[in-house]
Amino acid sequence: MTVFDWIVLGVLIAAAVVLVYFVAKQWKKMELLDLKAMPKAKLKSKKYELIEGRMMRKGKDATTKVKGILSPVTASFKKTFDGMYKRIHELERKYRHATPEPKTQEDKEKTRQKVSTLIEQGAKLYKEENYGEAEAIFLDIIRINPKEVEAYEYLGEVYLEKKEYDHAIETLEFARGLNPNEDRIYYDLGMVHHSQGNFDKAMSYLKECVELAPNNPRNLNALLSLAIEIKDRFVAKEALRKLKESNPDNQKLGELEQVVKEL
Repeated sequence: MTVFDWIVLGVLIAAAVVLVYFVAKQWKKMELLDLKAMPKAKLKSKKYELIEGRMMRKGKDATTKVKGILSPVTASFKKTFDGMYKRIHELERKYRHATPEPKTQEDKEKTRQKVSTLIEQGAKLYKEENYGEAEAIFLDIIRINPKEVEAYEYLGEVYLEKKEYDHAIETLEFARGLNPNEDRIYYDLGMVHHSQGNFDKAMSYLKECVELAPNNPRNLNALLSLAIEIKDRFVAKEALRKLKESNPDNQKLGELEQVVKEL
């Protein structure tokens, strides 16, 4: 190893010692912060789960990089570092993401405006396919207001685009629990299950989606496309009929009608 390598290693070791000292000193205080015992535990639990999931993914990347730098160090030091990281993460899950709920009407209005602004920013990033930054913003919204259904919807769509299907399903199912009458949630769930090849579940969700918003061409197109794909002639004919009624100017109707006839 070069002199520079030894200097870098020394700095990292010193930082680790200081960090361990700080955590040990603050441990008792942090143990008192049991946020999961607070009211509305289900919402907060989901908020922590989503935020911590992202933090853990980022943390794993950071740990990998650090391990690469510390490769010349003994195995015992690596074990100590890993244990320290886990302990710090346990502390962070108790206090890092807590946001007090607004009490006054003025505070509530400020929170509403902030959330609205963040939704617009996140939606813009999502459309630009900047999924990493979009995910961070939607998680921030959930941290501020764990009841913000639109943030869960967008977050589910972000995970769908990133092909993190389990995270997408979990997030969208939670959003469905908050608002079971939002057709967009069922549409997204249908898309996720379709991407996984779970056509029965995809069909079930898309049918519910169409029931909630029967005149939405996007929903009908999705149901029709899936019915054609799995050769369900009955569902395809019904979806096509509704599509003609809701979007008679669709230039692909003739082509779609021919495809359905050939099923």
